[in-house]
Amino acid sequence: MNIKKKYKNHTVTLIHKEVTVSTNTDATNTAADTLIVADKQTGGKGRRGRTFVSNKGGVYMSLSVEANKPPSFLTTAAAVCAAEAVEDLGVSGVKIKWVNDLYFNDKKICGILVGANTIEGKTEKAAVGVGLNLVKYTDFDDTLKQKAGYLFEKGDFETLRERFINSFLSRFYELYDSFDKEYIFKSYTKRDYLLGKEITFIKDKKEQTGKAIGFDKDINLLVKTKEKTFSLFTGEVSVGLLQSQDGTKTQEQNKAQM
Repeated sequence: MNIKKKYKNHTVTLIHKEVTVSTNTDATNTAADTLIVADKQTGGKGRRGRTFVSNKGGVYMSLSVEANKPPSFLTTAAAVCAAEAVEDLGVSGVKIKWVNDLYFNDKKICGILVGANTIEGKTEKAAVGVGLNLVKYTDFDDTLKQKAGYLFEKGDFETLRERFINSFLSRFYELYDSFDKEYIFKSYTKRDYLLGKEITFIKDKKEQTGKAIGFDKDINLLVKTKEKTFSLFTGEVSVGLLQSQDGTKTQEQNKAQM
């Protein structure tokens, strides 16, 4: 079923699928301002190609937009909008874990992934993917239970999902059109999950330990060590570990995806 709805200055085509391989893949092959929503994904991916478990009870959606904004802007804007949309459902205490995850009660509830459709070296469209564990379901394995959470023990899933999607799209398009990086910075910063936590990171192939002290204006993570303060522009973070831009890996504490 295809439905068209107006969000700010955009007419969005909403396409619902019971099952798909990946909403991000679908979105990169559709026109801009198309939202793909699936009840289940069979091949969902997180960052660095990791498997993203996508079973019943979750919101799995990807929005296709014109690729005229930096991926970093789309990622941070989506994180802010997802957090605010969750709060619109009456849930407080949601945090953003740099750079693209939402946490609630110290467990991951949402992952965000921005992909792109590149033709002959030119990026035509971007797909902004959001996976949110909305209502509890029973098939988390034992490992996943330790790391992944959900928003609601029970509830009207269809109504909650519709409310979340409407709130997210309204907020996202407002930021997309205004390119309001200052608002994103303020909203992102006040939900900083890592602030004050000790983390380990790799810089210049050297493992170092420091304290997360916030972000610079571009939402690069600031980490203070005994010697200096580093500004890290990409990486994967868990408490006690960060993988930096040189690609060097150490033991990961949070391998499981939702």
